[in-house]
Amino acid sequence: MKYQNDEHVRKAIVDVSKEDIVLDNGAFYPAEALTQRLAQLVEKGRGFAVVCGARALLERHGMSLEENKGAVFALYETLFRKAMSCIDLDRYNITHRPIDLNYMDVDGYGVNKQFSHDGKVAGREYVTTKCIHFDTATPFVANVYGPNRNIAGGYPVVTEIQQYCADKGIPAREIVTNIPQNYNMAIKPEHYAELLNDYSFCLKMDFERDMVMVMLSNEIEFGVAHGATDPMPRVPGVESYRPIRHYEYQYSEESHYDEWLAYYSLPLSNVTDYDGSVPLGIDYYKTGGQVRHVVEYTN
Repeated sequence: MKYQNDEHVRKAIVDVSKEDIVLDNGAFYPAEALTQRLAQLVEKGRGFAVVCGARALLERHGMSLEENKGAVFALYETLFRKAMSCIDLDRYNITHRPIDLNYMDVDGYGVNKQFSHDGKVAGREYVTTKCIHFDTATPFVANVYGPNRNIAGGYPVVTEIQQYCADKGIPAREIVTNIPQNYNMAIKPEHYAELLNDYSFCLKMDFERDMVMVMLSNEIEFGVAHGATDPMPRVPGVESYRPIRHYEYQYSEESHYDEWLAYYSLPLSNVTDYDGSVPLGIDYYKTGGQVRHVVEYTN
């Protein structure tokens, strides 16, 4: 699939400042039709939806983003949870084990020190994955980005795996592999460059002044892969921060993750502190692949 235009991407962008959302006692309440539309985009559309316009929504009510990030997180979480409630999750839960939605806050630029996703496992040094990948064992995910501080790049990337596999006549399970020392699943090297060149796009939006949520169908057999262009400081030597709130479904038992990996005939990675030996950037295999399709959106 060669991108001819980006209209289908733009149709998946929802600007909350232009939607039916009520403010009551400091909290935002979206109309049911909005959450249903997001569910349709993620499940029945191309596997993704993008939510933006938080700053404009707040300013419409005389509020600042800097002082009301909590209200935005609450709104975006409500949008994601309610959208997920419109979807039959069991259809996409390949092990049919119980799953619960949880979130974690990470820095998508620097090293996260003593990071533990749920406080139940030992902390480790952790760097977010920028190469195109699937998150392990969660049928849907959402990432809330911004506001960044002194960051250039770091734009979300979405890769339309299912279309690629349909074009090539291969199942999606055959194009993924473990990332060493990492929980996520990368694309095998023989597929990576073409997927970046011809089946991916990046979203160039205002991540310094706004908060943007990207909702994704993430299961390997059904969904899209994702990543990010490499972030870097706008001004070298000045503190840089790329905050991400990551929502995912998690199993209650560690053995259920083994079942998920076995379903795809994937081994369990030995996950350790990140020591820089594993490249996690968008040019994962140094193949010359690049994201040629940039969708710019200004609200």
